[in-house]
Amino acid sequence: MPELKLTRHWAIVKTPCEWLLCDFSHERLLWFSLAPENALALASLDGRTSRQDIAAQLATTFKLREPLARVIVDETFSRFRHCLVAAGDGPPEPPRLLDWPEGLGLGRLGLARGAAPAQISLILTDQCNRACRYCYMNAKHVETPADGLDIARLAALADEAATLAVQSFVLTGGEPMLFPESVDLVNVLLERGFDVRVTTKNRFDLDRLTKVNRHNLHLEFSLDSLDPVQVSHFTGSDSAFADAMALLEGLRGSGIPFIIKMVVGRPNLSAVRPLIGFAKSCGAAALNIIEYEPSFGRKDDHLLLTDAERAALRAGAIALAEEVGQKVEPILRDGIGTDYRWQPAPGRDESTPGVYCDQGIRTLTVLPNGDVTCCISLPMYRQVRADNVFERGIYAVWNESSAYLGLANPGRDSMAGTSCETCDDFEYCNWTGRCQMKTLQWYGGMIGPDRECARYVENRTAR
Repeated sequence: MPELKLTRHWAIVKTPCEWLLCDFSHERLLWFSLAPENALALASLDGRTSRQDIAAQLATTFKLREPLARVIVDETFSRFRHCLVAAGDGPPEPPRLLDWPEGLGLGRLGLARGAAPAQISLILTDQCNRACRYCYMNAKHVETPADGLDIARLAALADEAATLAVQSFVLTGGEPMLFPESVDLVNVLLERGFDVRVTTKNRFDLDRLTKVNRHNLHLEFSLDSLDPVQVSHFTGSDSAFADAMALLEGLRGSGIPFIIKMVVGRPNLSAVRPLIGFAKSCGAAALNIIEYEPSFGRKDDHLLLTDAERAALRAGAIALAEEVGQKVEPILRDGIGTDYRWQPAPGRDESTPGVYCDQGIRTLTVLPNGDVTCCISLPMYRQVRADNVFERGIYAVWNESSAYLGLANPGRDSMAGTSCETCDDFEYCNWTGRCQMKTLQWYGGMIGPDRECARYVENRTAR
C-alpha cells in the first residue's frame, strides 16, 4: 500500500479552540473539525511515514493501546480519503500547518460539525412491498413503485459530495431496492469512491454491480427469525424469508460484507439465540438486535418488552455472542432518566462521549424530492423538513440554511424559559445530538428539553 499525503489545497489549521482541516482554495471556506488524534495523524503524512509508525506515534503521545491507535489512524484516513493522494518519488512533503487567519471569525464552527456532512442518507422512497408491524415511518405498501429514480440528479448530488470530502452514502426507504435503477445508483456512488450502505429486505441483483470499488459496498438486510411463518407474520409478506435466503446465498463468496438486522419484540424473543448462531455460520460481519420502539402515531403493545425481558436479552445476547465469536450489536431502549448522553464513545475515555443522534452533526438525510430532514425516524413529517439540496446544493443547506440549522444546531434563545437555556452543557448537547421524534411527542414541536437527559431529571427533581 503506497504512503499518503494531503493534496496541496488542504492545510491543518490551529484555531483558538480546536484543530481544523481547511481548504482555502474555494470561494467558500471548506473545513472539518479534527480531534487532536486526527490532527496528529494527518500532520504526520509526509509521503514517507508509514501507517504503523503514525499509529505508534499516536499511542505514545495520547497514551493509547496500539490496536486502538491503529484503528484511529485507519478511520482518519478513510474519513478524509478525498483529501489524500498517494505519494510519489521524491523528498518528504509535510502538510501545511497554519494558525487561524486574524480577522476571520469562527462563526458557527462547532465542536464536531464540519463544513460538510461525513455521510448522506438517501431515503429513495416512502413505498415498500412489505407491511412490517414495526415500521417506524409507516411506509406505503405497494408492489411496484409509482415513479423511477432521477439518476442524473442523484449523480450530480454525488459529484458535489465528492468535492466536499463526504465519506459515505446510505440508501434506505421504504424499500430502496424497489427501483430497477437502484443498482445503477449504487454503481454511480461506488465509481466515485464512496462507501455505500444499502438497507433492504429484497433480493439484490449482484450481477449488475460494478467491479470498481466493490469492497466499499456494505449490505444490511432484515431477518427477524429463522421461522418463515414468524417472518411472514412480522413483515406481512409470504416471500420475505425466501427473499432473505436468496440474498444471503448470492452474498456467499462475493466478498461483500453484510450485516443482519433483527427487530426484536416479545413474539420473537426466542429467535435471538438461533439467529446469533446462524449469523456466525453464514459469515455476517455483525448481527444488529434492535428492540422494537413505537414510532410517532404507531404503537403495537404486543411487541413491547418489559424491563426484565430487556435486561435478560442484553445479558444473554452478549454472553452467547462471546461464546460463539459472533459480533452482536444490541440496540435497546433505555429507561427514563438513564444517563445515556454522558456515556463515553466505544474505546475512548470518559471525556469523549458518543453521539446520541448524528442528524445535522455528521449525517444529512435527503428525501426523494431533495428536501432535507432532521429526523430519520420521522422523515416524511412536515415539521422536520428544512430546505432542498437539489435546489441549493449540499454546502449551502448544511452551512447557510437558517431553517436547517435551527433544527440541527439550535441556539439558546430557542430554549428560552427552560432549564436548557442556562445549562453549562448546552453546546455539548448540540454536539451529541437531540431526538426530534421524542421532542415532538413530548411538546408537539421540534424544540424543547430532553426529558431523558440526566441534567433535566436532576433539575425537575430539585424543584
